[in-house]
Amino acid sequence: MGESSKQNNSKNQIKRLKQMAMFHFHFQVDCDIKTTEVPMKKRLLILMIIALTQFLYTEKLNRTKDWPYVPVEKVKACLYNLDNSLGPRYHPIKEKRMDKTIQGEPVPLSNKETARLIQILNRPIVKQIDGLSKSHIPHHAFIFFNHKNEAIAAVSVCIDCETLRFIPPLKGHQIRGANFSEPEIRRFEGVIELLRQMLLKKKLPVFKSPFEYRKLLTSTRFEKMAKKV
Repeated sequence: MGESSKQNNSKNQIKRLKQMAMFHFHFQVDCDIKTTEVPMKKRLLILMIIALTQFLYTEKLNRTKDWPYVPVEKVKACLYNLDNSLGPRYHPIKEKRMDKTIQGEPVPLSNKETARLIQILNRPIVKQIDGLSKSHIPHHAFIFFNHKNEAIAAVSVCIDCETLRFIPPLKGHQIRGANFSEPEIRRFEGVIELLRQMLLKKKLPVFKSPFEYRKLLTSTRFEKMAKKV
């Protein structure tokens, strides 16, 4: 990453921190008008903790040593490839745009959820194992966007196959075949379960069979989205 890019990222980070500070300042003024029950020092301490927490989450999103190796502005969870037609072209983004098979409106993650997702995807076990099956028929994805609203990274998730695929690829990713130990299998299953819970929390359906996703194509619950991002 060039010096100009680093400077721009720092400026953007400072700008976001100032915006958070201003928000909490105005919030505090409103609270002062409505109540005086909480001592001023305690209120200021609470606001400082909130602002610091928000800053730490923002800092996590801008770390470049972890996958996806670029600063992240936002992340959205989505449902796609419902008819299983993508085959080996399963990646949910093409040329910084979302794939046309994405269904409905992708659901945004909060900064806290995004930081948690990045932490999960950078666990050591994920760099050792890309899945517990040779098949990869994904129907869910987490798509990462930069400040220009470009889709710069993504991880496709096949819950029933228990597999993951990354764009860009994970650095130092070494696949050792299918001879995994029981502890390794349990750790990777734990990763898949955490991702499944995140998807369910965002009200995205998760089925046990890839054929069940086809039924959603005729459902009024989801409208096909073919937007440029």
